[in-house]
Amino acid sequence: MVVAVAKPAELADFASHPYRLVQFVNSHQDFSWKPLWSALHVKDQEAFLPDCEGPNPCSGEVLAAAGGEQVIVVLAHKDSYFRVYVRYQRSDTGRWKASGTFQPFVKYFAPEYRLVQTASKSFLVTTGQGVAGTGLSTTLEFWLDLTAPTFTPTFTFTKRIHYEPWPNGVGWNGKGRVLSLQTGPPERLVVAYELEFRTFEFPNLYVPLGTRRDTVVSERTGSGPGRILPDLSTATQSEIEYFYELGESWSDTSTEQRCARFVRFNRDALAKIAAGPDTQSRRALSRIGCDASK
Repeated sequence: MVVAVAKPAELADFASHPYRLVQFVNSHQDFSWKPLWSALHVKDQEAFLPDCEGPNPCSGEVLAAAGGEQVIVVLAHKDSYFRVYVRYQRSDTGRWKASGTFQPFVKYFAPEYRLVQTASKSFLVTTGQGVAGTGLSTTLEFWLDLTAPTFTPTFTFTKRIHYEPWPNGVGWNGKGRVLSLQTGPPERLVVAYELEFRTFEFPNLYVPLGTRRDTVVSERTGSGPGRILPDLSTATQSEIEYFYELGESWSDTSTEQRCARFVRFNRDALAKIAAGPDTQSRRALSRIGCDASK
């Protein structure tokens, strides 16, 4: 592929056509995205990509939704993992018009993305960084309804969870996956979660501390985002926020409080450890102050 150096105004000239825009991005280098955002009337806080400097630093891709009247342009800065999704819809006159942007937060990984088609709707599904810090990280999965007037997530859930306390305590790894999607009305997303608890023992041993599985149902009845239905879910709102989302209530608790919440949340698995032959797990629980017999 021949890569050309872009002139500042050229990118804005292609803002009104998704396929030409992607062709431009994939065949040019050394350009700023600012003329594009200006041409699309996108504010600075709504989209950001680092300048495309050097050989082949950026890429573009077109995702065509069913019916051909709508496409998603994926604009990427490769080294930084930054992605911006631009929604284009075809007008009655046949012209393409940008109708929204979405950008997930990134830190440790590049977003994954795909289109999902149901019997009545198309969705853009993408991942993004949730919480991030030393020893902890969550991956969020966003579902954007392409039949909705706004280009914002309809449903969001935690796809991957990792928490590793240091130097001691209960940690966990987890994952969430979609069991079913009901496009309504009302719209419902059913997610299956699984958490594996463990603690670390020097020099290089992880001791298992039980597994917890839950089913969480979210529903959307209006134009806003989906909300969890506690009566149809096997975990409470506070448990979901604490263990699956590593939310604010998690960060405010002490080691003793975290241990107490872990024992309540994982009581069935801990009862099996207490009654079973796994002395290593029982010793580990006693060592970290989370005795399974309590």
